[in-house]
Amino acid sequence: MTLQPPQQQPPQSLPEGGRTISGHADHDEFIDPVTYDLIVDPVIGNDGCTYDRISAYELMTRRIVMPGCLNKRFKLGADNVHFRSRLRQAHPHTAELMRQQREDSLQVQADSASE
Repeated sequence: MTLQPPQQQPPQSLPEGGRTISGHADHDEFIDPVTYDLIVDPVIGNDGCTYDRISAYELMTRRIVMPGCLNKRFKLGADNVHFRSRLRQAHPHTAELMRQQREDSLQVQADSASE
């Protein structure tokens, strides 16, 4: 399966308080290339791009082949700490969103294990 570029375009104006931000060109680096949402937990994929951790897990679980990776399956790299530092300076509220996202993920895992 080859990942196709999303058909939707990122919104031009988005609220600052949530997972989305203003669509200005200087904020493009903070937008997840899969969901067009604000990245809150940045990780590097084996294609060298930065993704939100949730998007990266989705790409891995679907076993998607990335076009830029010489037909290799998508793999999660490391946390992108330099990106996270720039993100926190520009959008401080993402620290709380990341904490909540990780808590939610742990809860889903715990619920799945107890079934």
